[in-house]
Amino acid sequence: RATEAEPVALIEAARKALGDKTLIVAGDINSPERITAVRDAGADAFTIGSAAFNLSFCPATTLTGQLQAIMACLG
Repeated sequence: RATEAEPVALIEAARKALGDKTLIVAGDINSPERITAVRDAGADAFTIGSAAFNLSFCPATTLTGQLQAIMACLG
């Protein structure tokens, strides 16, 4: 886990270095805005864990509601 660099900048650098290889990002994906930033930076995929399980991704009060909100962000 990077602690001394901006996460989005790291994603951009990884995207550049990997070329057309798949880039999967994990960690601190906890809001619709963060999904947009990660996708815009070049991630092909991402994982969401605690933000969904802790019911903190969105105002929904169930895991199903959290997952529906996450899926809605994917268009």
